[in-house]
Amino acid sequence: MLQVNRFLDPITKIVDPATFATIFKNTPAAIVSSTSLVDLLMGQYAGAMGTTFKLGILILGLVLMILKISDWKIPATFLGTYYLFSLLKFLLSGMGGDSFLYALYSVLMGHLLFVAMFMATDPQTQPLYTKGRIIYGVLLGFVSWIIQNTWLFNPSAPNTEGTIYAILFMNAMTGLIDVWTTPKVKDIPLLEEVEA
Repeated sequence: MLQVNRFLDPITKIVDPATFATIFKNTPAAIVSSTSLVDLLMGQYAGAMGTTFKLGILILGLVLMILKISDWKIPATFLGTYYLFSLLKFLLSGMGGDSFLYALYSVLMGHLLFVAMFMATDPQTQPLYTKGRIIYGVLLGFVSWIIQNTWLFNPSAPNTEGTIYAILFMNAMTGLIDVWTTPKVKDIPLLEEVEA
């Protein structure tokens, strides 16, 4: 239910370590059944401040793209790569037809969309050329997914801050991506050679 004038209902029970572990071990089915897509888009779930109102994030991101302040290539490839790896994970886990919905929820939960629209498109740290921006977005999606979904980084729960670490890592790689993707300038013959 959409609540405009109230905060989310607070938790009244004392939270113990067992409860905390249970919250973070929810299955995708439990998350999907407890939160509707409309509630997810309207920000009617507990989350970090500024990252739960997904509809507002999408609208502001599109406004920035229409005004040519940010480029659509990085968010599209970033979110697309993350979605594809999440979909592959759920398909291989035997989730069946619900895998597409679970993968969509994995993109919309947390602050992945906020990072894609506002942090990844920072003009000072993104690659200069189109091919580099596509590579940057794909690698950013892959690194974010690896950090958030593998036991190497956090064996007990998904690491929701993985996108921030991925941004820092990819910002360090931007110079290298620019070197790899800089268009090559063809040799222009000198004027004397053309006349001869």
